[in-house]
Amino acid sequence: MAPAAAAAEQAYVVEACRGAVQLMSDGTVRRSAEPAFHVDVPEDVEGAVEWRDVAYEAGRDLNARLYRPRRLGAANDARLECRPDAFLTAEMSDKYARLILPEGATKDYPVLNPAGPEAPGLEAVAMAPVLVVAAEHDILRDRNEHYARRMMDEWGKKVEFVEFAGEQHGFFEVDPWSERADELVRLIRKFVVEHMDSE
Repeated sequence: MAPAAAAAEQAYVVEACRGAVQLMSDGTVRRSAEPAFHVDVPEDVEGAVEWRDVAYEAGRDLNARLYRPRRLGAANDARLECRPDAFLTAEMSDKYARLILPEGATKDYPVLNPAGPEAPGLEAVAMAPVLVVAAEHDILRDRNEHYARRMMDEWGKKVEFVEFAGEQHGFFEVDPWSERADELVRLIRKFVVEHMDSE
């Protein structure tokens, strides 16, 4: 066989996934015999993590380690007891966060916590007045208040913080025709009219 023909027949890597799986040009799939992702699992503090080693398709030497924090922590994560009928529970909040956060990020990532320890300061940013609304029984209530306070106290911004007593996360979506939802709309309208000419 000519050297050129032998080279053409030799399979090459078309796609590779971090050394764990390779898709070859001839359609075969190569799997690593060794775990490709080493994850240091600390001594398990009660309730800190869920993890287990898994040998998936052991005959094909594909190994995996499953590691999942029970909660995505945050520096100022003061959780409230959720009501039984809560629109947003702690578990739901964690699941949504896992969907949008980059690998290794916590809930202090600036997208989720714009006033958290990882967020850049806003002192130099010119901005119009801000209305921050929180619901008393919202799992994110403390974070909303922290955001408003930091905007005012540390960054010198004009902020109005309003808390809706007795309400939960998304109360205006859960019951959009309620008096409280109307009250929120009136509040937003009043705020916009008062600050319409603000720079």
